[in-house]
Amino acid sequence: FWAVVLVLLKLWLIAHLPIRASTAGYDNLRYVILAHNFLQPPPAYDSLVLVRQPGYPFFIVLSYYLHIPLRFAQELLYLASGWFLADAIDRRYLAKLASRILFALYVFAPFSFHWNRQTIQEVLYLPLTAIIFGCLIHLLETQTNRGLFGWSLLLGMVLAWFWYTRLEGVWILPAIALTYLLLLYRNLRSYATDNRESAFAKYNIPSIGFSIACVFVPVLVVTSSISLSHYFQYGLYDTNDLKS
Repeated sequence: FWAVVLVLLKLWLIAHLPIRASTAGYDNLRYVILAHNFLQPPPAYDSLVLVRQPGYPFFIVLSYYLHIPLRFAQELLYLASGWFLADAIDRRYLAKLASRILFALYVFAPFSFHWNRQTIQEVLYLPLTAIIFGCLIHLLETQTNRGLFGWSLLLGMVLAWFWYTRLEGVWILPAIALTYLLLLYRNLRSYATDNRESAFAKYNIPSIGFSIACVFVPVLVVTSSISLSHYFQYGLYDTNDLKS
């Protein structure tokens, strides 16, 4: 109930604030142009066609097809991701007070009133980061193979989107690596102490390996799909001019 109240209050506070795409042809307006390019035959190649990542333009197109105003869609994603992270902390660590304080600070963060009014990739960056860390918390604390595979697959799909939102997405990888090292350590420790009844002993090495595959296969599939699409359109097997 408290989360619903905070969400409704935030939506009421921002209801009168419009979204704006500035005339910055390299930045804000460029994302709108790239989104428009998704909806028509691909334009002729020039220095700006592949200058930006496709993650945010894809979100613009998605909100268009769902008939959700972009300003509202950005705010909904921002609020939902904050709730997802706070809920993960609450469910896994039973830290109700901490999760509520975190969610309240997240909802009313001053920058959110400014960023979510613009057409820039940063409006996705923090929400996707929050979802990724929520998935990592669930991965660390789930005690079934089904949960392990489910959360790792969700993590992989969100990571694929995150990877193509900004260029420096590589910084998230150490957190993912640390999570799986902890899972592996718990598994080996359970067997070393002959504690076969431990919930974490159910995670054998193949299960952890399959979970890692569930994380990175979506990224590889999205990367290959984008590169192949660009190859057929422009003769360039790459995702982005700046990354190349």
